[in-house]
Amino acid sequence: MNSLTNFMSNLLLYSKAVHLIAAFDGVAGLFYLPRLFAYHAQTGVVTTQAETFKAMERQLLNGIMNPAIVFFVIVQPF
Repeated sequence: MNSLTNFMSNLLLYSKAVHLIAAFDGVAGLFYLPRLFAYHAQTGVVTTQAETFKAMERQLLNGIMNPAIVFFVIVQPF
């Protein structure tokens, strides 16, 4: 019984850690994405910099923010 209690308490601690890390990643992305939009707006329409910023925005949104939000919602400590 003691090993089950230890397992559950460790599971709770790990789920809290994943939940907090996902929340921090999501909020950091929310702060950085508008900055990328501002840099993108300052460049020309058809330039290599505009394509670079477009790729950076897509990678930030699809690679960091969306998984962080999914982990934040799914891995909620009880």
